[in-house]
Amino acid sequence: MKTAVGIVFTAALGSALPHADKSTATLSSRDTESKLPWIPYQGTYGPCMEAVHGDGGREAIEKGCGTEGFCDLLNPVYGPDNLERLSKKYGYANNTECYAAHDKIPWVEYKEDYGACMKAVHSHADREDFEEACGTEGFCDMFNPEYGTESLKRVLETWGQYGFKTHTECYAGHTKKPWVEWKDYGSCQDVAYSVVSREKYEAGCGTETFCDLFNPEYGTDSLERMTKQYGYATVADCLADHEPQP
Repeated sequence: MKTAVGIVFTAALGSALPHADKSTATLSSRDTESKLPWIPYQGTYGPCMEAVHGDGGREAIEKGCGTEGFCDLLNPVYGPDNLERLSKKYGYANNTECYAAHDKIPWVEYKEDYGACMKAVHSHADREDFEEACGTEGFCDMFNPEYGTESLKRVLETWGQYGFKTHTECYAGHTKKPWVEWKDYGSCQDVAYSVVSREKYEAGCGTETFCDLFNPEYGTDSLERMTKQYGYATVADCLADHEPQP
């Protein structure tokens, strides 16, 4: 969605550019301000186009099109002339700088729908749709250099516009994994003795119980198994990767 919408935005903004957004803060003034909130796209094309054609400024476009839709206007792939005009209008040098001025992207958990995820992968879906299908972890994992130079090159060619060069940078650009409270004994038992994803384990047993899997008191063999399966070496590592307990 973002690439196609971005092209429409570019064409639409071409006629609106002479009406400069005088209320837009400069980069220097923004350095001393707090981050702008991340606004998700509501999936409604009409209000988005109305905001663009109405030339209501950054706030109006973000409200109608989401932060990602707005920042994508400043994607260098749309050409240097377009970028120069929009940089002058909104104060951002490029889409990466626009993202950096906002709060982090909200974390999305994987919904365990393999078919939907594979469809997103093979259709080269934009980040928002990809994460909705595969979760943030699935999206960021594509940038893992361990998969080889050629794999990373292909990923960057398709999804490099978001400014992530590695999986670590991708995770850092998102909020942390949400804290999940303990549900009930039955739900936990259903997943505790099975090989399941982190998301499914936490949904059944909660974050605290999940992170306790990495307690060395349970023995070296158990810890090695859990670390290999989920990637955490200690309880502290696991807890640090999540939002604080409410």
